[in-house]
Amino acid sequence: MLDTDGVKIVFEAARWDGTASGSLQVGGEGRSSGKCGSSDSTFSDRYGDDPGVCTMSFAGHTLRLSEAGRVLTLGSRVWKLAGGKKTVLVERDGTSKLLP
Repeated sequence: MLDTDGVKIVFEAARWDGTASGSLQVGGEGRSSGKCGSSDSTFSDRYGDDPGVCTMSFAGHTLRLSEAGRVLTLGSRVWKLAGGKKTVLVERDGTSKLLP
């Protein structure tokens, strides 16, 4: 699970032992990156390759936060994160959906 201020993303098939915490840059100037995990699972993020976009990779999926963290893109799905925290489920087959 990835939990940010605007969205919680639950990966149904992902395995992650333990916990990790950090911050994601979703706006402003400059560049940042991070990586954490184990040999089984790794989470990584990069900001600054595309202006204003934080690109994350986890469990074989690439996610993008843009518009200062207000828009999440996962594959062909795009969610606007305004109006309260959202929860997105990434299912075993790779499809994703917004949970109520």
